[in-house]
Amino acid sequence: AVVSTQSTGGPPSYGILTGCLRGCLTLLQRVDPVRATTPTRTESETPVLAQKSQIIFIMENTLYVLMSQSQQAVMDVNMDPNDVYHLRRELGIELKTILEGVHRHFRKGSSVASPRLDRKLSCSSSYGNILEQSHLSFFKLGYQFVSSLLQA
Repeated sequence: AVVSTQSTGGPPSYGILTGCLRGCLTLLQRVDPVRATTPTRTESETPVLAQKSQIIFIMENTLYVLMSQSQQAVMDVNMDPNDVYHLRRELGIELKTILEGVHRHFRKGSSVASPRLDRKLSCSSSYGNILEQSHLSFFKLGYQFVSSLLQA
């Protein structure tokens, strides 16, 4: 049986989109387990790299939709200020948790092939630095968006 998650036919809810991000992070952790050392690329890793690339592509696009929808809602002058406050707080905390999970995954030595950028991930203990120095710059943008969402 198919269960409808939307009654209005409008854009996906924040819960559906954050669930998609969480699901993708779980898939990414299964496809790309943390490695103690960086192995050389072999032909058997090619499907894994393609899967990682696809998962990251989905995560980047889902984050893009989440950021644009929430920014539109926050800037809507007809939206109740209490609703704006709750949206900022709830979504900001949820996205921060997800982005910290992405950070932990790549900080622990995982490699990635992003469809957007292809620079190497460098080791760093600072959240901002690891994302800034990696090819995960879109996730850094997401983290900056969350910071601004939570500060306002």
